[in-house]
Amino acid sequence: LGAAVPNIVGLAQAAAQTAITSAGLTVGTVTTSVSGTVPIGRVISQTPASGTSVTAGSAVNLVVSLGAAVPNVVGLAQAAAQTVITTAGLTVGTVTTAMSATVAIGAVISQNPIGGAHVAPGSAVNLVVSLGAQVPNVVGLTQGIAQTALTTAGLIVGTLTPVFSDTVPLGNVISQNPTAGTNVAPGSAVALVISSGPPAFLMGVQNDPNTGPLVNSLYRLRTDGVVTNIADLTHRTHGLAFVGSALYSVEEQTLSSPGTPPNLYRLNPESGASLDKIPLALSTGESVEGGRGLATEPGTKQLWG
Repeated sequence: LGAAVPNIVGLAQAAAQTAITSAGLTVGTVTTSVSGTVPIGRVISQTPASGTSVTAGSAVNLVVSLGAAVPNVVGLAQAAAQTVITTAGLTVGTVTTAMSATVAIGAVISQNPIGGAHVAPGSAVNLVVSLGAQVPNVVGLTQGIAQTALTTAGLIVGTLTPVFSDTVPLGNVISQNPTAGTNVAPGSAVALVISSGPPAFLMGVQNDPNTGPLVNSLYRLRTDGVVTNIADLTHRTHGLAFVGSALYSVEEQTLSSPGTPPNLYRLNPESGASLDKIPLALSTGESVEGGRGLATEPGTKQLWG
């Protein structure tokens, strides 16, 4: 006698098996498959098809749904990830954002459920999307510590620009670009301005070709190019030199009183005021004139002119 194969597509596996045996048939091979439309545990398809006349006791094979397989969207751009999820028969759930030192801005850092999980069709997949790396605040840090902080944050050190500073210690960061708190792509460069410390300075004079007592102006010459006029001197100097913090000026003999040896002046480098006048003892025939120069011998603090 023949039997008609019942329609069991869409039934739960247990109900399908009962329908098969009730029709005088047997349950054949049961395989599983993912499906973006058929709920977990229900029949996706059958062989033979429903309505087919078969010999009583014949087997009916079933394909049962495992549900939808969650695709792996980690690393994809948010828009691409959403397309992949909906194509898999799922929906996009909650989308949150987080900083990342490795994942590009706008790309997926993580997902829940994870890729490969089986869920009911139409289930939501939650995403965490990257805001990129956050630039740390390195202003005031030493250059070495600042560089470590940047690389730890997934960034690289960009241009280093040395600048004189009266307030920021030598080797510390004065400023940075981008500023702290900015979100940038991982691997971006952060430019730093590094303190060269306070500018060093020298003292110099402007010699007027005319004769007279007020013919030299004292200047502070900073290594950052700033020039400050300190004062006019009361003598014509042959040269300037520092001994420690003391500034000395040697008088040119051609402008000293006839028969009087020239003087060595100790000056206040801040005001140009004379703090001390020391007569120089010159041997017969010696003079301090012509060239310009005065120097300190390293280690001995002796003046040479």
